[in-house]
Amino acid sequence: LAYLKELPYLLKEFVPELQAVPSGLFATTFCSAAGPINALAQGHDGSLLLAIGSSDSMPGGIYVAQAGSQCGAGDALTPAKPPLPHPDGVLLAPDGSVLVVDREESAIWTMPGSGATPRLFSRAIAEPWEILLASAGFEGDLVHPGDLLVCSAGSQNPDDSGLYVISAETSEVRRLAGPPDFEEGIVSAAISPDGGRLYAMLDDRGNQDGLKIVTIAPDGEVSTLLNNYIVAPATPQMGPIAIHPNTGEIFFAHRSSVYRLNPNSGSVESYATGGTRLTGLQFSPDGEALFVSDAENRSVVKIEAPRIEGKLLVTRWSASGTHSTQLLEGHVSDAAETPALFYGGDLSPLGDRVLYCKASGWHPTMIWNLRQEIWGSDLGGENALNLTAASGIAGKAGFDLWVMNADGTGAYRLTQVYPSSLCWSATGDRLLCERPAAGSVGERQMISIRTDGQDLEVLADVGTDASYSPDGSKIISSWEKVGRLDGEPGMWRQLRLTDADGSQPRTLVEQFVRDTDARQHLAALGKDDSEDEIGSLRLWVGPYLARWSPTGNHIIFASALPFRPSGVQYKLQTELWMYEVDTGMLTQITDDGLGEQSLSWRGSNTLPGRPQVTIGNTTVSFGEVTSPGVTTVIRRSEPSDVPRGYRLASEYYDIGTTAEYRGPVTIRMTYGSGGIRGRQRPSPSLLRYNGDEGTWDDITTSRDIGASTVSGVVGSL
Repeated sequence: LAYLKELPYLLKEFVPELQAVPSGLFATTFCSAAGPINALAQGHDGSLLLAIGSSDSMPGGIYVAQAGSQCGAGDALTPAKPPLPHPDGVLLAPDGSVLVVDREESAIWTMPGSGATPRLFSRAIAEPWEILLASAGFEGDLVHPGDLLVCSAGSQNPDDSGLYVISAETSEVRRLAGPPDFEEGIVSAAISPDGGRLYAMLDDRGNQDGLKIVTIAPDGEVSTLLNNYIVAPATPQMGPIAIHPNTGEIFFAHRSSVYRLNPNSGSVESYATGGTRLTGLQFSPDGEALFVSDAENRSVVKIEAPRIEGKLLVTRWSASGTHSTQLLEGHVSDAAETPALFYGGDLSPLGDRVLYCKASGWHPTMIWNLRQEIWGSDLGGENALNLTAASGIAGKAGFDLWVMNADGTGAYRLTQVYPSSLCWSATGDRLLCERPAAGSVGERQMISIRTDGQDLEVLADVGTDASYSPDGSKIISSWEKVGRLDGEPGMWRQLRLTDADGSQPRTLVEQFVRDTDARQHLAALGKDDSEDEIGSLRLWVGPYLARWSPTGNHIIFASALPFRPSGVQYKLQTELWMYEVDTGMLTQITDDGLGEQSLSWRGSNTLPGRPQVTIGNTTVSFGEVTSPGVTTVIRRSEPSDVPRGYRLASEYYDIGTTAEYRGPVTIRMTYGSGGIRGRQRPSPSLLRYNGDEGTWDDITTSRDIGASTVSGVVGSL
């Protein structure tokens, strides 16, 4: 932490308060606030509702929190005047209104929408602590689904404590459970997934007897589930409770930790530790993530098992010097090791084949140093083909960039390059790669070049390990620059995002590697502090190996965040991290102590919930996607002869998909006027080639001359 004291962004993103979580799970700071967070609830569209107490920086009230946000006055649901200085609980009702508990005022407030003045809902219950809705299945003579359940602490008058019901139909208030079944107040409650019972955390009122959780049935019958459970330190601090929506396991907080309780066996185990004063627990609707609020740290931590969309092929280096290749799908923690059939590899767009280097060379995504062999095979290693031998170019030395067909035929040389950082554009007509910088020894520069070797562009602000986004509009890369921090020299390592032409650079993630730290670490390993060794350390510390998800929503990269000079060998400090493009939220997805050396991420870009795909200047919209697949828009050089009355104005594309769909397909293209001559503003058309008939069909349905777009509709691709 002292090492990162000048990097508040890194501290906020990479060092969440809760860190000790079960294997395969990771804790990430979801959001933070300028005031104490007293409670949280599920909001709309993945957001959270936070009950935040008053502070010098913001008034108390209910705030909407998104991933990666710093809650401020602009996120308030409640108006600044009149404020709600002591919100202790919050609930989003089915009708969209928000209910707020103020224990100090013994009041429940309601708001019909954002910015609306809170209205008093009820003062009939003394010291309300938490509110929840009776779900389907929680039904008896005194309670019905949709009724409001209110937990009362009753610390001023124990006779007032218990679980109360406010009827949704009549607003009548009834007590479902309380004295004499238990004398303690209820501080938190949650209903089982089947609705058959409610679990309540009781307040021992300072008796230091330990934690106590009871079960309350819809008919008011009370039974003890956990009695006088002592967690060091002995003084209990009653906290929130939550039920996993799929497994029915009970999660509760005590002081700085979260515990998991099996309702069948009664066994308790520690789930997460490292907080300060935990005040809220909330599962996501699908049960994939647990959100934990910490009042004193003023933040919400998200605990989850990261999920990969599509397929991610990872090659790692171990301390013994061996390599292993793993295919990650779904939950990262569920992935199994694949046989060591190849080193590294680049997955095909469909994820069913792999291109790899059979010899000891690195960077298997390209043909380089052609004394090595480049092979292609099925993912399981079957049907292997030596591409370099098939192409007839094996044995030719030099770092040259070649392009060839998947079966090894048709190979041709493009340019001299360095053996790294090769990436195809989404439309298949351009490549990103590194080459020697003109007039400089040892310097490199990133270039973009057409696959025919023409139109070479130098991208001065794009770093190494560069790759195009799936829609072709952005480039992600690993950037480094010499600098100083606190007067000490070193190197900034950054994850950099630019537009496709290399403009508009911005830093997404960065860390500073001090020269003194690098030398200290190398000396502990028995290595010299040569520029090569220091350069290798900086490279591995990262960020490096940045890759886009198939839909472009996430970026995955490898890095040691933060680098620990006194830690294990620097290569073994690297892990995989996932960056969410829309929110800037970071999630660590591996914790294996292995050094990542190669990444390839492939998967569907056309999904049932995502029927529109944009690639380059083309947007393809399906009526309904019934099964996921890959949609491609490949730019071709020359079409068949266009019909009389037309001439080719821009480019020729081959559009296809492996997705299954119903309904029409709408194609919208953005065009430029560079290929259109004359003084008239262009009025272009979309033509589709009918291969069976050998004819062109005009499919144009609309034009927007101002936006330079033209659209057409086809029945199928």
